[in-house]
Order: sequence, then C-alpha cells, then structure tokens
Amino acid sequence: MITQENIDSMMLDIQDNKDVYIYYIAHMVECREGYIDEYKFKSVQDFRVLKLKLNGVSNAYFEYLNYKNNPSKYHTEQEESYSDEFTKYIYYYTVPNKANNTVYTKDFNPRMPSIVYGVRRKVYRSGILVGDYSDPSPILPEYIKTMKYGNLSSSEVTRRFNNHKLDWKYQKRSTPIINDGISYNYITSDWYILDIENFPRTEKPLINVKQKTAYFMSNVDAQYYLEQLQL
Repeated sequence: MITQENIDSMMLDIQDNKDVYIYYIAHMVECREGYIDEYKFKSVQDFRVLKLKLNGVSNAYFEYLNYKNNPSKYHTEQEESYSDEFTKYIYYYTVPNKANNTVYTKDFNPRMPSIVYGVRRKVYRSGILVGDYSDPSPILPEYIKTMKYGNLSSSEVTRRFNNHKLDWKYQKRSTPIINDGISYNYITSDWYILDIENFPRTEKPLINVKQKTAYFMSNVDAQYYLEQLQL
C-alpha cells in the first residue's frame, strides 16, 4: 500500500522535477492486449504488475468541496446494471463538465473519480421501483493543528504552504476549530487522487493512505502481494 509518508516523498520529488513511478497490480482484463478473452480472464486469477508514472497527487476532499461550492460546473451521468434477470439498478454519477474551449483528442483523458461526490441509485424489481438511495461521499475531512510534509521543518513547511506548494494537501480554515483549548487551523483528508500518465482507466485512481490498495512503491512489494492473490 501507499502511505502518507510515501505520498509526501513522491510529491517532494515531483516538485523537484524528478520522475516518480509506482506499481499497480492489474487484472489481465485491464491490460491493453486486444486478444485477451474477458470471458475467460474474469474467472481466472491472472494478474500483471504495471509500472506507472506519477505526475501529481491531489487531496480528494478539496475536489469534493469544489463540487459543493460550484455545482453548476458538474453534471450527472446515468448507468444501468443488473444483478439478475428481474433486478435492475440505475446509478447516477456526478461528473465534472468539460473545460471551456477544449476539445477531445485521441489521447485518453481520465476523469475525476465520481465516487468522490457520492452516488444515487434506484432499484427496480420486475419493473417496479423498490428502492431509492443516496450514498454520501466517503471523503471525510480531517482537521489538524499543524502541517507536516515529509521530514521538512515546520518553518519550511509553512514557507512552502505560503508559496502554494502544499495546495494539493492542505487548506487553511478561515476560522479555526477550537477543541479542548486546541486550535485546528488546517483541513486535509486521508483520500488522494493520483494523476498517472497514460493509465487506461475511465477515472483517475482514488486511494486512502490508511487502507490497503493495489498500488505499491516497488515492484518487489507488488510481486509479493500478487503472489498472495494467486494462491
């Protein structure tokens, strides 16, 4: 898994214009070889480790705030699925609008993870609506009193924050939260959106630095976990 310490280390390198790579355990149906039969591989535990170039990281809570503060910049897309012959699900996903004056190209342009904004779903059985649910965003804020960025000193962290080098990780509250005499001045969260070069998925990866994921800092760690999956 990728920890908060790993995120800090990688962003320090990216801000120093260094190349940063991570390793992802992909199921074979996610890879780009066109000859693979998904009917076969969806039932087979067959994986590959992909080396991915990381171009940046952003805190997912700030994207959620942007949606709450600017709902007109987003729209809803609908997806229909079935769990059996009689049960239909309609999901309503929030998606950012396309930026002004931009055009689609042949390059793949993944979008923000729609689960960041929460999701609504309706359930039908034999054509009759039997459920209408709204699942909230899993992205919860964390209020902190002091900022940390790798092993940098507090004065250096403050300097970088003032120079907008930590906008990806922290926001300062207009008024602090006071609890037991302690001022909590900054907002962050454990959720991060990864900006990965040429990653063939519809949406950008969303990870929680306190949960296990399929992303690793080294091929050795990824291969070890892959072996556990294929036992």
